[in-house]
Amino acid sequence: MLFRSFDFYFTPVNQQEALNVESIIKAFRFHAAPEVVGTTGRFHIAPSTFDIEFFHKSAENTHIPKISTCVLTSIHVDYAPLGWSTHTDGMPVQTRMELKFMETQLITKEKIQMGF
Repeated sequence: MLFRSFDFYFTPVNQQEALNVESIIKAFRFHAAPEVVGTTGRFHIAPSTFDIEFFHKSAENTHIPKISTCVLTSIHVDYAPLGWSTHTDGMPVQTRMELKFMETQLITKEKIQMGF
């Protein structure tokens, strides 16, 4: 199993873009969390899985190794990557989001020959 890490920097220029950033972060946090089953909280459904693909000009980018199905193991959000600063409505001027994924399949030599 391999671990993959992705960093994203968001610098919204208007309120709609800031709301989109907020929505993106919330979606990743939601899908990284388990779901509680029943009222006792003793049973959980595993977090979501992800199928990540890289594209270039509407086609699969074959210059980057494929990633097998994975789970989001860590999400870190820094609302002040360049120092604390917000717009007048309190939205951060810039946000950095780091996502760490772990593949659910063992990557073998055969898989590497297939582009993984």
